Amino acid sequence: MRITLCLMIAIVVGLTFFGCANRGKIASENLRRAETAIQAAQTAEANMYAPLDLRVAEDKLDKAQAAVKNEEYEVADRLADQAVITAQLAEKKSDAERAKLASQETRDTIEGLQQAVKKP
Repeated sequence: MRITLCLMIAIVVGLTFFGCANRGKIASENLRRAETAIQAAQTAEANMYAPLDLRVAEDKLDKAQAAVKNEEYEVADRLADQAVITAQLAEKKSDAERAKLASQETRDTIEGLQQAVKKP
């Protein structure tokens, strides 16, 4: 009876430790995803075209990292996911704004060429 009880306690402790370690690993992977998404947004010049969204994503990542340090893995996962989504939004907004500017530049060039052709 005593050996069985000790064995059961050892199994419960082992599973608990494994579960915590696994949650920490998942949280770390989500943090890496968030960091990658933020880097992609920065590459897309989100700091210029979507600075608020980029800043929110960075803040969420900072909070997620703090949550991991406090072993609050569910909170960290949620915040990391929010950071990914917000960084992706910043990247897409930046892409759209750059496309809009390029389109306007092309229109301006066409208008300039049309004016040059119309002049005698």
